[in-house]
Amino acid sequence: MPYNPTSWVDRIVQEPLRFKDQNGNTWILTPDPGTVTQAGTPFAAALMNKIEQGLQAAASTADAALPKNGSQPMTGSLLFPDGGEYRVGIQGQNQSVVFTDAGDVILRKPAGREAYVQTDLGGVEKIWTAGNDGSGSGLDADLVRGISGDRFLYGANGRGGQQVTDANGITRSGFFNMGSPYTGTPTGGGGYVYHNQYEGDDNWASQIFVDTNSVVYSRIKNNGTWGAWKAVGGMKVVQRGETTLAAVGGDVTVTIPTAVNMSKAFVNITWQANEEATVKATLTSSNGLRLVKANTNASYTVSWEVMESN
Repeated sequence: MPYNPTSWVDRIVQEPLRFKDQNGNTWILTPDPGTVTQAGTPFAAALMNKIEQGLQAAASTADAALPKNGSQPMTGSLLFPDGGEYRVGIQGQNQSVVFTDAGDVILRKPAGREAYVQTDLGGVEKIWTAGNDGSGSGLDADLVRGISGDRFLYGANGRGGQQVTDANGITRSGFFNMGSPYTGTPTGGGGYVYHNQYEGDDNWASQIFVDTNSVVYSRIKNNGTWGAWKAVGGMKVVQRGETTLAAVGGDVTVTIPTAVNMSKAFVNITWQANEEATVKATLTSSNGLRLVKANTNASYTVSWEVMESN
């Protein structure tokens, strides 16, 4: 705060050494100090005013160097003696910056409160700690090497997989395993889905499904509608058996245990005969296999194989 100096003036009187006693008698006293060992500094207004000027200048310097309202920056360094612990903070509150004798700098704050740093643009930025990290904190990394986190494939745990119950509802590229009730799967059961999502919107995508028997299926979503699942390569089913062709007649229709798609099925047959013989095999229906022999009256066994591709 400003220092208000006192203006000193000399006292001027007619008889500075004249005194009056209690009886009204007037006396003139003459100083007689004896031997003067040291005259000392005379008391004068000029000397006192010089002191006042020094006090005023010192107060002005202090006020300018450390204004309490923060209107002026502090110049120079604030140094503490080596050793010990020193705090800069708010009196009566658990808020301070601590400089330890080990060389650490500790920012202390009340529990449940955050710590911030102020940028050169006047804004504030939250300081990360192990206690405030996590979802919703605003401190999770937005980018990894310049790539936004929402572009990464992710799973429910470190294995990278994620369980879903509806294959139709997947709208993010990734790897998924199906859980009950297995909605949208080609078999109505469990398996694994590889989903590739178009980056523009949710209306275009492709899926590959592998069931628990290692059969692979695929399908495409066009303009928001999933197409039918289609088996990808390989054999859907293989059925084998043996049938004896009689010596007379030799025309037999075998019932195949599991019906097949005739457009995707074919037949292999083998037989052994002691003479030249011909056997013809024909699919007459989805579960009917006709075997016909010719050029022989012998009886022999035909091994047959009906295979249906995906």
